[in-house]
Amino acid sequence: MRWRVLQVLAIATLAADWLPGAAGFTSLAHRAVCERTGALLRTARRSPRARSALGARAHLNDPARNSLRYRSDDWARNVLSLPRSRVLRRVSFHLLSNVITCAALVLLKTRHAVALSLPALPHTLLAGFLGLLLVFRTNSAYARFWEGRAQWGTVMNASRNLAQLATIHVHPLSIPLCARFLELLAAFPLALAHSCLAGSIPVPARVLDALGGRPSGGLSPASAICLELRDALARLAPLLDSSGCEGKSFAQMLFHQERVSDMSRLVGELINALGACERILRTPVPLTYSRHTSRFLTLWCFSLPLVVYDALGWRTLPVVVGVCWALFGIEEIGHLIEQPFNRVRAADESVTTDFALRGLLLSSQERTTKLYDYGMPVELLAAVIADEVDAISAARERFHPITSEGTGVSIPR
Repeated sequence: MRWRVLQVLAIATLAADWLPGAAGFTSLAHRAVCERTGALLRTARRSPRARSALGARAHLNDPARNSLRYRSDDWARNVLSLPRSRVLRRVSFHLLSNVITCAALVLLKTRHAVALSLPALPHTLLAGFLGLLLVFRTNSAYARFWEGRAQWGTVMNASRNLAQLATIHVHPLSIPLCARFLELLAAFPLALAHSCLAGSIPVPARVLDALGGRPSGGLSPASAICLELRDALARLAPLLDSSGCEGKSFAQMLFHQERVSDMSRLVGELINALGACERILRTPVPLTYSRHTSRFLTLWCFSLPLVVYDALGWRTLPVVVGVCWALFGIEEIGHLIEQPFNRVRAADESVTTDFALRGLLLSSQERTTKLYDYGMPVELLAAVIADEVDAISAARERFHPITSEGTGVSIPR
């Protein structure tokens, strides 16, 4: 019961921050609530009964359940953060235009200066078609978002496989060639993030180092790295023939050749993922569809006060504001996620570069949800992939082959 009371008090003090002149009081009150919560937590550590109750709430600190995903008990935070909504800011001009028009019509009709009204049946019939248009527009944008995320998943899987194959099969043949291949592989996701953001960020220094500071000859950095990866695999060919594999059996040579062939196929998957991301970036949803949806929605909302005034009177204004906010927001969400690649900005209080390079996420729900507000943080995804390639590269010392005495079998250390 005390937990519920503290939760209600915390929400109340946060809500009171919106009242003028209450900031100082509510700050002290919120601090008191937090101190009381801490006292209860310390008691829970000492009391077996309280520890049992606390264990039932342990899932709140579970990263798998409290990281990037929306939780149903976040409704209060979401309602209170509505004035800071990015969607609301983007539709504010359109919404304000409707509010002013609706207020003027309500005022004129209240003073009986205008007797114009519209029947409800046409609006009711058109509402279904408008809903279909909005749903199709939003679903089309979400499909682009999900395809982009799937392509980044392909890059993660292919990079992981390539790093492991290079560590196990290329390192015994040529240590410098393996190091060069892993350097290029770790730089590829960073170059892909640069391409996904349409060159709005500088080319990462690691990408320039991997390319040796040489001009790419008109190729994008990501495409140039793929070309270098192909070249590195081509240099393995002399090492896979009979003269380059002295001391190895035919079966061992064939096995290495098959794995290098697999690596070439995986590099092709990286190239395909690059092409898919470029297709998403450079091909918008057909503008005719977007324009027609916007015109249809605008005319429907502007004429809505003439339909509902006779039934609602002065209450028409708040009703129209709510309806317009909901519909404009749905349309704007489709516009936001149509281009799914997003930056991690310090102004958004998202993860910093140091966190990204270690592949970590902040534990605070209010910060981590900002990563996927309206797109995917490609810089973070790229840094996580590069980190994993580096980790596999660092672990290769454990896989140096050692030939056991008398058996001729290679075993890991």
